[in-house]
Amino acid sequence: LTICNLCSYEYKTNMVNEGVIRPLVFLLRFPDIQIQKYAALAIAGIALGGYNNNKQRVINDGCVKPLIELVRFPSRDLQLSAVTAINAIVLGTETYTKAMVLTEGGLPPLISLIRLSDSIMEITNNSNSKDNQYINVNNLLDSEMITAVIYALGSLAEHDDVITKLVELEIIPIIINIYHIVKSNNSINVYQVDIYRNISYLLAILCSHIEFHDSLYNWKSFEVIIELASYEDIECQEYIAYSLANLASNKSYQVILTQLGAVRPLVTMLSSDTEPKHYGGLALLKLADNFENHLIIAESGGIQALLRLGRSRSNDEQLQYKAALTVGQLATNAVKLLPASNITTHSYLPRANTTNLPNETVIGTGTRMLNRLRNNRLTNTIATSKSGSELTIDYLNNSIKQRALIANTPLMSRSLTSTTISNLRSSSQGSNNNDPDDSMLRKEESIANNNKKKTVTINIEDNKEISTSIDNNK
Repeated sequence: LTICNLCSYEYKTNMVNEGVIRPLVFLLRFPDIQIQKYAALAIAGIALGGYNNNKQRVINDGCVKPLIELVRFPSRDLQLSAVTAINAIVLGTETYTKAMVLTEGGLPPLISLIRLSDSIMEITNNSNSKDNQYINVNNLLDSEMITAVIYALGSLAEHDDVITKLVELEIIPIIINIYHIVKSNNSINVYQVDIYRNISYLLAILCSHIEFHDSLYNWKSFEVIIELASYEDIECQEYIAYSLANLASNKSYQVILTQLGAVRPLVTMLSSDTEPKHYGGLALLKLADNFENHLIIAESGGIQALLRLGRSRSNDEQLQYKAALTVGQLATNAVKLLPASNITTHSYLPRANTTNLPNETVIGTGTRMLNRLRNNRLTNTIATSKSGSELTIDYLNNSIKQRALIANTPLMSRSLTSTTISNLRSSSQGSNNNDPDDSMLRKEESIANNNKKKTVTINIEDNKEISTSIDNNK
């Protein structure tokens, strides 16, 4: 116990230099549970933190094998101490520590500690019924042990060979079942957040390998990942956002993820300035690469989230650039969804053949543009019922108003003859040769040239009232 306490503080370096590791290895095999427990915790204290290559010394002095033997020993406290020591050894970026646990056969005994028996699974499946709604599943599980083991497996899974072996040992259905058991329990579990975090981290590592995506889908891990994405814990959301970003990179599952509801929690992540925002944005960008997901993304508020991401002040310029490209792609595909019609690019111009107008419910069709098109069509219909002289007078009145407003001069009485009409015609012809009123104007000009006695007089007084009189043959 004294050695255990000394190895947990700054004295650990001095203890290792004095050669404390070999006696601890001997005590790990001593036939006393309490001595073995404290010896394992002392090894955990030495390995934790990585002081002066302490992990390398622990590996070289042969501590891994006796710790794995203690994991198999039928004592809960001894097992928990051994798991803690193994986790302290493999925690970090060193790969040789993880490979040593794999070589010494440490994965099967670790998984056996969290493998659920058939009786527990049967009770759990019936726990949602009315007769068994007061069953406390935590009484059937060791939440502290599950938390420690999954944490250790997450650290070991950072090695490629280890994660492959874990999949062969069916780690995926095991952690999925544990998640459902913890979720189905209505009682307070102090280890719930830690279990969710450890499961999320292990799922994130599994999702980073595309060869495991099929196994994750077959064991219904996608639903669990999406549920954890909505869990109110920043660390969980960060791991799950990383998982969704990797899954969304697989084109085979982009539509499936969207249909399962992955867009909504991603949009929520993007609305906050937290760490999951980066990988959440990447996941949403990957889902938007598939044309079939665009409608669901638009309905779930994904376009607004991408626009906020592009406008936000962030140092992640690459993510903002990809967000801008995705919004452009969404807009392009929305335009492709517009129905075929006779409306040209300059659809705001009055046309007579705008009978096939798109419906307002079609995606990408603006109500304001539709109303403008309908008003133009209605104006053209009314205009065709007027006579040529009325059309000419309307055109001239509009031209006089526009010229007076541009010149910013008061309107005055003026008399327009065929010469004035010809001048207005020449000026308007330079701006628009296809104006339907221009043909009416040329018709009136020919009438004025054939009958020199015919004039058109427009009197405007005080900018209030316009009176029109046509004097025929006088």
